Amino acid sequence: MKLLLPLLILLISFYWSGCAIIKPARMPVMPDKATVKKIVAEAQAMPIKNFYMGQADVAEAADGSLIWYESIGDISKPTILLIMGHSTSGIVWSSDIIDPFKKDYHIIRYDNRDVGGSSWPDKGNYNIKDMAEDAIAILDKMNIEKAHIVGVSMGGMIGQQLVLDHPERALTLTSFLSTAYYFDPKIKSVTFEMARAVAYNILKFQGRSMEQVVKSRASLIAFLRRDKEIDEELIHYLVHRIRFDKKENRDSNPLAGNHHSKAIRKSGSRLERMQEIRIPTLLLHGTDDPLIVPAHTEKYSQLIEDCEVVWLEGMGHIPRSDHEQRIAQEIKRFIEVKSLSTINP
Repeated sequence: MKLLLPLLILLISFYWSGCAIIKPARMPVMPDKATVKKIVAEAQAMPIKNFYMGQADVAEAADGSLIWYESIGDISKPTILLIMGHSTSGIVWSSDIIDPFKKDYHIIRYDNRDVGGSSWPDKGNYNIKDMAEDAIAILDKMNIEKAHIVGVSMGGMIGQQLVLDHPERALTLTSFLSTAYYFDPKIKSVTFEMARAVAYNILKFQGRSMEQVVKSRASLIAFLRRDKEIDEELIHYLVHRIRFDKKENRDSNPLAGNHHSKAIRKSGSRLERMQEIRIPTLLLHGTDDPLIVPAHTEKYSQLIEDCEVVWLEGMGHIPRSDHEQRIAQEIKRFIEVKSLSTINP
């Protein structure tokens, strides 16, 4: 990460000097300007979609921060706590992930601090440990003794910290597209391709119009999904999400990314504590993840006693719908098998 800023400056200089090297070879193809304009206009003309799925409330964290969460389904059933990643709203947990669990489980998804409906601290003086305590505050508020913990990316880091600090509150842990130490000096933390994609996106899609914002978000999401092209469905989704967030006052803190990155850096390594995890653990990772490379999961999976690893061929750092369905199947299978073995050892 220390090399990222100089690298971006170098890439910017290449861009302004007319050097085409800045565009990564695998950057997804954007529809032409007229097509994007038409799709955005169509989506804006539609009624605003509702992205809520359950009952919303807030829990108070130890420092007084309010953490927005949503309770989905019957609370008398086993709970699955979904923890989202870096600077991303819990609303992003989609129906492809949630629907397979609705019949037999109670689901909670929530906004990490600095995101969406949760508090925006003036300064990012918190770490992953504090964010794990936010999750515990939600469980306490709902009087839930134990839950199945599921976290993606930074959410996986938070989930790891939660089960290390509060093993009595977790039934199982699922950590996917994640790491126990993002800045591990023995594993590259930011690929050159990823740095180029971020720099390209910043420079290519400037402006605050709906079209430019949608283009910027779609370009990076599609890159992280490893899509070859940006499809109409993604553009439609982003327009509806932007409109919904504005209507519901759910825009995230512009500093959320900086604060979350700072929290990850301040938290250091959990590698030395991975052997303390005694609950059943499922790790999933895409074989084509450009942001948290698969070597991270390979490394920390060997440190957990009761651990299963599932590799998703060709998946990047953001799952497509078909990958989300597979992820849900794997988590459901894992939870049910481990729950059965607990009942019948």
